Amino acid sequence: MMDNKKEIEELLVRFQFENQQLETIILQKQKLSLEKTEIEEALKQIESKKEAYKIVGPLIVKKSSSELKKELGEKKEELDVRIKSLEKNEKTFKEMIKKDKEKLEKLVPSLKLGD
Repeated sequence: MMDNKKEIEELLVRFQFENQQLETIILQKQKLSLEKTEIEEALKQIESKKEAYKIVGPLIVKKSSSELKKELGEKKEELDVRIKSLEKNEKTFKEMIKKDKEKLEKLVPSLKLGD
């Protein structure tokens, strides 16, 4: 019985940690997705322009739209890679949480954890 109690406590701690990690991953993914949307909107805005302006710290710098398109395109690609990585991590944590939830429910049949 004592081993079972210790196992349950360890599983609960791990379950809580995994849920916190998943929440962090989801927030990061949302932030990056928003940033990507802003870049896509900026790309649409400069599509037909010859020149555009870029904010660099406290300055506004004039640049050719082709330079800005290249910079924004590279930034968008970088964000895509980071978002895909976060999606993999999200999937992994969801699987781990599901397994731990099932283990906990077997060890404590009266325990019903939310989905």
